Amino acid sequence: METKTNALDPQRSLELIADMVANSRRRLERHIGTPLLVWGSIITVTTLVVWGLLSATGNPLWNLLWLAIPVIGWPLDTLTRRRYDAEPTARTWFDGILSGLWRLFGGVAIGLGCIAIALPLLDITTPILPIVPLLILLLGFTNAATGLLLRNRPVLVIGILTAIPGAAGAFAIAGYDVLLLFAGIAVLNVIVPGWLLNRRARKGKQA
Repeated sequence: METKTNALDPQRSLELIADMVANSRRRLERHIGTPLLVWGSIITVTTLVVWGLLSATGNPLWNLLWLAIPVIGWPLDTLTRRRYDAEPTARTWFDGILSGLWRLFGGVAIGLGCIAIALPLLDITTPILPIVPLLILLLGFTNAATGLLLRNRPVLVIGILTAIPGAAGAFAIAGYDVLLLFAGIAVLNVIVPGWLLNRRARKGKQA
């Protein structure tokens, strides 16, 4: 009898782990949508403002406005995550994956943004890195990974379909107008997934 019980222990452990991961996934689905909407809105509005000012004046100092994204985004992100952090449930490795994934994207984006700000100020007109195509590629793949982890097919498909075609399109657009493409990609990869996840969470509450 003891041997049989011990034999079932590994199976029971796997079931418990699977349940914890499933609970983490459902909890993330309930709370990740609003932060995505916040970040997506800030990125899109900032991009359009920078595009408008650069197109109108050609003054590279307007690139400093990119710093508004983390300055405004981080405090608002902290506020929107309070309810999630306050939930008295056990945390698993799954909880940290998505936040780590988007933080990694944010760190790389800030680094590329600093390069984009510094080059014009240093009178370097020849681009060292294809910054906008890289950002589009990273954003698309980060969104695709989010959809994969949350098992949300629409989010996964949006990320895949916008990553490579969007990056390729950025190479074909000259001048500041490439920022319009980036704004559109941000809407598709951050705002739309945020809306979809919030919608799915509301349906889950009603079920």
